[in-house]
Amino acid sequence: MRMHKRVFITALETSADHHAAELIHELKKNLPDLEIQGIGGPQMQAAGITLHRDMTQIA
Repeated sequence: MRMHKRVFITALETSADHHAAELIHELKKNLPDLEIQGIGGPQMQAAGITLHRDMTQIA
């Protein structure tokens, strides 16, 4: 049985959102089947993850 891989990333300020988006791009390039979810901002969302909460509504 193959295990589904998932990652949850949290970034609560603008520079963290930027760095997390860069990480997400690399993860998607190297592990295309990886499911990535998180709490973050517009850059993470643009990188293609499912946001559970927008950091701009929290911080």
